[in-house]
Amino acid sequence: MSIEEIQVIELKMMDKRKYYPLTLASGLTIRSLLYPFMLIKTRLQIQKGRTVYKGTFDAFMKIAINEGRSGLYRGFWVSCLQLFPSMAYISAYEGTRHYLAEHMGIQDNRVRSFIGGGFASTIGQTLAVPIDIVTQHLMLMGRGSSAKGLSLFLLTSVVPVYVPRLMIQVVAAPLGGVSSAVLTNPLDVIRARIQ
Repeated sequence: MSIEEIQVIELKMMDKRKYYPLTLASGLTIRSLLYPFMLIKTRLQIQKGRTVYKGTFDAFMKIAINEGRSGLYRGFWVSCLQLFPSMAYISAYEGTRHYLAEHMGIQDNRVRSFIGGGFASTIGQTLAVPIDIVTQHLMLMGRGSSAKGLSLFLLTSVVPVYVPRLMIQVVAAPLGGVSSAVLTNPLDVIRARIQ
């Protein structure tokens, strides 16, 4: 079977009244199960050496004891906002592919996928990165004295002291989203073509 013979399943073929709610519900379920592990992973990655936690189980125990069970879900509801950029990605991708076919006369699926993926990645990452930054900040809050071994911004060591941290975040978030979209779009197109 050649690439031209593969049928592309598009969003217009699906019942959107079921697709979007079910996608949100499944995303929320998965996120609620995995969030404590994401929080622990983030704290382990940010610490310098083994100054705060000795490993995954040690981090789990210290967080549960010192911050309570809710400490394992710190920032959870903000992180749930990440479900909307993923919906925006799907909508932008499919909308761009449809627009290119209907209004621009581009019928080659490879070209439509490449352009749609680039546009959708830019939209999705631009929305997702600021939410991710806020979520990471919330994940790192409430550690008390354990904060000494953690550092989130390498970037702050380069910027002058008088520049507010919020300004750094406002600039860094969109730049991170756009650069991530540019770097990952070719891989996303390859993944989509293989699937």
